[in-house]
Amino acid sequence: MNFPDLAVTSKPGDRFVLVFESIHDAMAAEKAVLAEGIRAELVPTPRDLSSDCGMALCCPASAQEKITLLHNQGRLRFKSLHWI
Repeated sequence: MNFPDLAVTSKPGDRFVLVFESIHDAMAAEKAVLAEGIRAELVPTPRDLSSDCGMALCCPASAQEKITLLHNQGRLRFKSLHWI
């Protein structure tokens, strides 16, 4: 997947987290992905990933294409994606 200007870890796992610059972006993202039928959960951001926002959005690997589409459409803003 192509995420211009975003950091993306390269080792896929069974889920990933989206990291945000603000709690507002995290809450807006949760609302957007749930509206699309994507199972997602706000979780504390792992400290080794970022200290910008205290929350990250955890999503299943199967949601990557939908997340990419939402991002490319400008409907979802996040700082980085990390496979866990």
